[in-house]
Amino acid sequence: MPIRTLPLEIWREILEWLYADGEIPSRKHALVSKQWKYLLLNLPTLWRKVEVDTTSPGKPEVIHDRLERRLHHAKKTTLDVALSNTMRTLDFTQRHYLDLLKTLAKLGPIEQWRSLFISDDHVGNGTPLHAIFEGRFTSLRALIVHGYAYSSGANINASGPYTGSSSGLFEVIVRSKPCLQYLGFNTSHIPFELEPLLRLPSISTFSVTMYSINNISYESFPKLREITINTEQSFATSQSLSKIPSQINVTILRFTSKIAKTTLLKDIKVLHIDQFSDLRQNDGPLELPALHTLRIRPGEPNLLRYFKAPQVQVLSLLKAHNQVEYAVSEQVRKMFQASIQASIVSLFQTDKHLLAIYPVTLTMDLEKITDGTLVAMLEAWPQLKHLYLVLDKHFDCFGVFPKRFMDMESPLCPKLEILHMVVWWNKDSENWQRWHEVAKTMMRTRKGGSLESIIWKNNWFDVESLTGETCN
Repeated sequence: MPIRTLPLEIWREILEWLYADGEIPSRKHALVSKQWKYLLLNLPTLWRKVEVDTTSPGKPEVIHDRLERRLHHAKKTTLDVALSNTMRTLDFTQRHYLDLLKTLAKLGPIEQWRSLFISDDHVGNGTPLHAIFEGRFTSLRALIVHGYAYSSGANINASGPYTGSSSGLFEVIVRSKPCLQYLGFNTSHIPFELEPLLRLPSISTFSVTMYSINNISYESFPKLREITINTEQSFATSQSLSKIPSQINVTILRFTSKIAKTTLLKDIKVLHIDQFSDLRQNDGPLELPALHTLRIRPGEPNLLRYFKAPQVQVLSLLKAHNQVEYAVSEQVRKMFQASIQASIVSLFQTDKHLLAIYPVTLTMDLEKITDGTLVAMLEAWPQLKHLYLVLDKHFDCFGVFPKRFMDMESPLCPKLEILHMVVWWNKDSENWQRWHEVAKTMMRTRKGGSLESIIWKNNWFDVESLTGETCN
């Protein structure tokens, strides 16, 4: 079928997928064809993301025109609105910013707002926002409040009204009684005016990011499902902190021995850790008897010695978001990597009595992990049923790794049901075809066992899979 004969509905789905992250349609895509240009200008949902931010590039007049054009193309569709005012752009004055807010109020009234992200105390520059925005938040489904600074020592249950520019807008939100489904706070504590929202029956997820979690009364927030503890500035070491209830998923930024020594994580079932600091100073392993899911970033296998979580079923060892590469010689780099591999192998073979985690599902980023090291890890976990691997360019998946899977006397992961790999090869490459043959041999060797499928894909949406039936 010629591409130009595709129905408009399919083109619409393609474009909505292309701009799913909220980016505004680009001039480059409008030049692809008349059809694309027509759809880009006449699909309101592509224009629903509205940012009023003084850090946007360009002169105030250009930013104002851009906002007007975006709202014009959005028409009557629901909007995702972000308001912030950090005043980092010298060209912006209070008048320029208020003009943007008034344009938004006129062309994108609050009845159309589907979500609202509001950041910084200076939104409105001292002008009460409820004097600019009129109406009711009848369509609002998500509210995120970020970066509000209160008096020192404030906590999540602090009382007293907030007197900033956004205060009036908060009151309008509460009076509107919207059917909120998501409520999130990244603040020193929850604004007093918004506490009535916590009791809305429509809320399915209440997320809070705090620097201090002293005095949290979890009974007051029955909808709380996610909590992020940010310990970059401070964290209380008191053993008397309330345990976090089991239904709450916990993310910890900068995991420290101070947290490990408290009892607040004893009952949780889901824990995500995004950075470590001084954990090695801890006297013993962190006991998490109820934990079901553990995600560690950066996922260094050696860190597992610091956790005693025998009920964990799902374990993810992922690479850091922004990993810094230090300038060292190739010889030093190789020596350092060899030392890391040796310590991992030692933990999983010689010192495996220190391991108290036995996952059934393992997701692992194989950056800087050799095939021999991975085999040593998997030999210590014969209970694994689901294995998801993200391959590094330096990982040899044609060496000892598949050979141990095909060892008839002592096969690697004897209970494995699914092997899923993210590879870096192109589908037309020699490695892709070579792995197809290796995977076929693995399936045939494990015929009659638990192995159901081997799946591999790349970042270009190429995917292939083998099952016991396809290998017969």
